[in-house]
Amino acid sequence: TPVVIAPPAPDAPTPVVVPPPAPVAPTPVVVPPPAPVAPTPVVVPPPAPVAPTPVVVPPPAPVAPVRTPQMTPPVVMIVSPDSGSSVTSADVAITYMVHTLSGNVPKDVHVFVDDAPVAYTNIQNRRIIFVGQDSSKVTISVKVPRKDCKVSIVATDENGQSEPAVIALVWKGESPQPAIAEQPAKPGAGVQVARMLPVTPQRTHPRMPAQPPHGSLYVLAIGVANYKDANLALTYPAKDASDFANAATKQQGLRYATVTTRVLTDEQASKDNVEDALEWMKTVVKPDDVAMILISGHGFNDPDGDYRYAPWNMDTANYRHTSVKFSDIRDSLSKIQGKVVLFLDTCHSGNLMESGKNRGRIDINRLVNEFTSAEYGIVVFAASQGNQTAEENDDVRNGVFTKAVVEGLSGQADPYGSGEVKILGLGAFISDEVQRLTQGRQNPTFTLPTTTTNFDIAYVAQS
Repeated sequence: TPVVIAPPAPDAPTPVVVPPPAPVAPTPVVVPPPAPVAPTPVVVPPPAPVAPTPVVVPPPAPVAPVRTPQMTPPVVMIVSPDSGSSVTSADVAITYMVHTLSGNVPKDVHVFVDDAPVAYTNIQNRRIIFVGQDSSKVTISVKVPRKDCKVSIVATDENGQSEPAVIALVWKGESPQPAIAEQPAKPGAGVQVARMLPVTPQRTHPRMPAQPPHGSLYVLAIGVANYKDANLALTYPAKDASDFANAATKQQGLRYATVTTRVLTDEQASKDNVEDALEWMKTVVKPDDVAMILISGHGFNDPDGDYRYAPWNMDTANYRHTSVKFSDIRDSLSKIQGKVVLFLDTCHSGNLMESGKNRGRIDINRLVNEFTSAEYGIVVFAASQGNQTAEENDDVRNGVFTKAVVEGLSGQADPYGSGEVKILGLGAFISDEVQRLTQGRQNPTFTLPTTTTNFDIAYVAQS
């Protein structure tokens, strides 16, 4: 019988239990302190010598000395007679102005004839107002020799001595009387003593201007009396404009080759028409021409301090859009190429509703200063100065300022018969005449830009 041996039962595997390793205490790492190291000295070599760079300081650009009123010497201008005038008397009346920006009265005024000092007699001394300046207008009597001569005037004050104002005078009076040569003695007669022979005086006539008509004159005359708003009515501004234009027209063929006028009165002087006329002036005036502008009527300051002209259709409730700002007038006139002369008979109306025949009472000095600054270069004549009123006058049937302007341009501003009306002579005449007509209540102002010299604005027709 086969013996069957059963295979042994498989043994179950005995699990091997591996105990966790015993914790090992970390061995501290001891880092020995570093051995002290001797510092290595850093040797900085001395910098190589560097040649100093020369500092070249450029010379300062030349700067024009700043003149303050305290350091500006006086300026003398001879108003009349003009240089080259004829004289027939050894006693010559000379009118001059002394301008002092500081307001100081000159300490001394010296008169020289042919560079030799002479005494003189003060005939008349009046004050004439120039904006920003103090000017004395003085008329003196000076003795001159009976020959052609040169007269110079110099003024001094604490700020220095003025440049001399010089005119040349042409002697047209009696010649120095020559002596008769001594006659030889005749038998039985005494010796005839030399004597002076009488010389018949030469008659002199006003001289004609030296130049023929030249250049063109363009005139813009604006005057509003009968405003659309009847509360603003004045009496004579429209007539002022017409009279001014007529006086200027008479200069055609005298001072100017041609005269062109544009006159805007009452309803013609609307805001749009005034602005269009100013644009017209900009386009027609050439460098050798003269532009004269008269503005007559109401002027006023708005709450912002801007000066405005009231055209015919101004609405006081909407004045910002219906009036003409003088800054716009100034900007337009400054673009004209020739000489520009502005006559203002507006000065001012603080209250456009005020009654009475006047055109206002507000300070105009700032406005005039702006117009005559070097930036704009406009010659300005204004009807009054400071806060005075510009008056109308029924006796002369004009604004008194415009009346004086018209008379001056017509020849009254040429008292010595030179045949020319100079811009300074016109200013002096206007000042005197307005003060006379208003008994001193109104003092016109005029001022020239620093770039403008005394030029002839009109000639006088010879009878």
